[in-house]
Amino acid sequence: IYYAGQSLGAIYGTIFNALEPDVAKAVLNVGGGSIVDIVRWGRAYRDYAVQFLSMRGLLNRGRDFDEQYVLRWRPVQVAGAPGAIEVQTFFESLEWLHAAGDPLSYAPHLVSSTLPGVPIKQVLWQFAKGDRTVPNPATSALIRAANMRESAWMYRHDLARQVFAGLPDDPHTYLVNILSLPALPVALAAQQHMANFFLLEPGAVPDPNAGLRLLFGLSPFEIPGLLPEELNY
Repeated sequence: IYYAGQSLGAIYGTIFNALEPDVAKAVLNVGGGSIVDIVRWGRAYRDYAVQFLSMRGLLNRGRDFDEQYVLRWRPVQVAGAPGAIEVQTFFESLEWLHAAGDPLSYAPHLVSSTLPGVPIKQVLWQFAKGDRTVPNPATSALIRAANMRESAWMYRHDLARQVFAGLPDDPHTYLVNILSLPALPVALAAQQHMANFFLLEPGAVPDPNAGLRLLFGLSPFEIPGLLPEELNY
């Protein structure tokens, strides 16, 4: 039994694969954690964060908020915006409450700290640079929690847009965007990458660029040297 999950399917797929012993391999596409970080960073879900904060009277920038969080590897910042610390405290409390069902809590059990009766899992991670729905820092946090950077492949949407005019601004659906002619070659390459991972022997690393390189001179998939910690949009 193999598992393939995209977006939310990769989020709850992390939990499922950490718990289910009968799934041998999994491909988790554009997942991330924590859920709170996805909501506050992601363009698709930020309105929910605004609603939560509004109900508690914590909006500190008109009808929006500025929590003054610092992304990973950036210099220390002194929070000076009125109400920023209160917003941070709210989000941190929400993360703590969500921890029992958050993929970040389960990612270590895929390989590094497997649960009783569950074997080490083979996982292929797929994600897109500049994802606006599940932003890159959230995906990097999940892969880092799993300690599986070597099996994480990043789709360079910025490179693909130089070749395929008409690609959307948000690459989040690159795996399944088969109804768009410009996006179809990328989607098929990502799906073939997934299929080859399931078909090949354990430890084999399929190259998703072969067809795109031959037909279009494009190699948009890569294993990043460092997991991205910027939003990239």
